[in-house]
Amino acid sequence: MRPTVLLLILLSCVRFALCQSSMDETPMATQLRTGFEGSSYSNGRTSGVASLDVLHRYSRRITLEGVVNGGQYFDDTFGGGGMFVTIKAGRSSYLSGGGLFNSHTSTTQAWLASLEAGTVLYRSSGFLKAIEGDYTQVWKGFGLKLTQTSVDTYTPQLTFYFPRNWDIMLHAGAIDVITAGMHDVTPGGGARLRIPVSRRLSFTASAGFDSEGTMSVQQVQNLSTRNFGGGVKYWLTRTLSIEAMGQATYYNANRLSGTIYGLSLTRRFQERP
Repeated sequence: MRPTVLLLILLSCVRFALCQSSMDETPMATQLRTGFEGSSYSNGRTSGVASLDVLHRYSRRITLEGVVNGGQYFDDTFGGGGMFVTIKAGRSSYLSGGGLFNSHTSTTQAWLASLEAGTVLYRSSGFLKAIEGDYTQVWKGFGLKLTQTSVDTYTPQLTFYFPRNWDIMLHAGAIDVITAGMHDVTPGGGARLRIPVSRRLSFTASAGFDSEGTMSVQQVQNLSTRNFGGGVKYWLTRTLSIEAMGQATYYNANRLSGTIYGLSLTRRFQERP
């Protein structure tokens, strides 16, 4: 398949399901992802969170996603789930939205709501194959012991696509941490580089400042002045892939440094007609 056509199918593999395709980029109707994410901090505290994510494409334009997550974060156990919907608008645009709820603890997010939209801004047969623009807005509430805290993030980003499926994503925006009605707004930004080395194998590298990490289950402790990470994805079969990723954070919300790591397995089912 030609790279330009492939880019339009992928549309950056946004979180809410526009990229549920096989290794040869055949669109698939259903995708099942199971994962585990752990973290350890400089004060000796640890966490372990498991998640199950199911995507189903009901039509060429509508995809539903169900998410279940749970585990232990520091000394608190929690569980929860949510639902998201993606609507594909036209040839290369989308709109996503949804939310989730977790059991109330002193450290993990109690609820989350998000909106995301994106479109292909530029396409060419030259060295720069395409540019995609996206905007994500996320609201999170935390049930901390002494006071109510929420975190709002506003993140525009651009993804640049190059030959051989290389891409670079740049994002910038703002994070608003609201504690007892007081707002603390800081700018944030970061970058991610994706490097395919073969049909089956690809690597990613990322870095950010005053931003959240790249893991899918975020906690308030993940807000970090600096974070650096990387990942690897390998296709075991045409429809089954495994991914591993790690990230180092420095000077987060609790003035701790730490390491976050994750492993996930994704299976796609039933070619879309």
